[in-house]
Amino acid sequence: MIDELLAIDDRLARGAGADYAEVLHDDAVVVVPGAVLDKAGCVVAMDASPGWDEVDLGDARLVSGGTPPPSSTRGGGS
Repeated sequence: MIDELLAIDDRLARGAGADYAEVLHDDAVVVVPGAVLDKAGCVVAMDASPGWDEVDLGDARLVSGGTPPPSSTRGGGS
């Protein structure tokens, strides 16, 4: 699984708007410094970007995001 995710990440890091249009879900939200973009906005931004001169994804590892328990309460509620 990590190899597939890294391949997608590498494709997006080196790609243009068309790559993002193909990979992102229609309801995707992309958060970058100074902006929160929907899919269409991300595609436009990537087409306007000069791209990276170099890409190094470093020491990648897969971690679980976790989910809250299916039944939980806060503040003494039931």
